Order: sequence, then structure tokens, then C-alpha cells
Amino acid sequence: MGIYHTNKCLLLDEQDFSPGGFDPKLNLDDLVEYASAQVGVLAGTDDEMDGGPLIEVLGIVSERFNAFRLESDDYGPSFVQESWRATLHKVGTCLANVDADTMNLFLDTGDIDTLEEAQKARLFEAVEAERYYVAEELLDGLKGLAGSGLPGFVSDMEMTCGGDDAAYDVRQGKYAPGTRVIVEYAVLWP
Repeated sequence: MGIYHTNKCLLLDEQDFSPGGFDPKLNLDDLVEYASAQVGVLAGTDDEMDGGPLIEVLGIVSERFNAFRLESDDYGPSFVQESWRATLHKVGTCLANVDADTMNLFLDTGDIDTLEEAQKARLFEAVEAERYYVAEELLDGLKGLAGSGLPGFVSDMEMTCGGDDAAYDVRQGKYAPGTRVIVEYAVLWP
């Protein structure tokens, strides 16, 4: 019998990694180390769980380096991909139910208003067609958009080890693009 697990993502920013803000001397290895430590702080460590789930970092992608690292030999990431853009595309289409064309347009332009209008139109169509499950998924995707500026990430919400796959914006501030990092981890329930 396998182990049940869900995958979670954290949206971090290098601006929060050191007291002085962004440090251009940090390399990808430094980002991996810091992001992995943040998972332990924010999601809890195995020692703290005491009979609860195990936490395993799966992969990390850096916007500044446009590079990724896989961290697990046992489980592959569902969302962290080979580049920053591919990772955002995967999170947006899977967790916010954004169609591929709309997601590509958003990634090309960064226009949140256009993305929001497209999602609202799909939401109204789903309600009119009485496809309420789809409408609920679309509505959930819209909820986090204003806070994080990225589809699929929720902010101002309590993180959980249970439930479905999810992505959380845990940045301390909303900084200009360029130094964001996404770390994906598995919550393993033995």
C-alpha cells in the first residue's frame, strides 16, 4: 500500500531571505537551502508533528535564475517545472483552473485585469450551464489573485497539511518581480 500525499507550494521572495533585503551574492544553492528551511518553519518539521504527516521538499524554482532543482529521490513535483514560466503555467492551470491560452497571455503580459475578466466570463458561463463544481473551482482561483498577483496562489489564508494540493503566497511583502522563489513539498501521510 502506498503513502497518501498532497503537494503544496510556497511562494517566497529573496527580499525576505536576509535582514537587509535582496542579496545579489546568493546563488541557487543558497536559495535552495533557505527555501527548504522555510518549509520546515512554515509547514512544521517531522519532530514537531509527533504522529502527524512527514514533510519532504520536492523541488524549487527561482525567478532570478530561471532554474529549478529537484530535491527528492522518492517523489516528483507536480508543479515545479524546468523554468519559472513553466512552473507558473502549471500552478495557474492546475490550481486556479485557468485555461492554457489565457495563462500564456497572462505570462506574456502580466495583465491581471485581463486574466480576471477571462476567469469571470468562464465563471458566469459555468453558473449558467449549472456546472457548479467548475464555478466553485473558478471562484477559488479568483480569490487569491488579488492578494498574490499570481493565479493559483492564495494569501492571507491559514496553511494546512490536509486537504488538496495548494499553493500559498507567504511573502512578507509584495515586491517587484524578479526575485521570487517557489518551493514545492509533499505532505506524506503514512
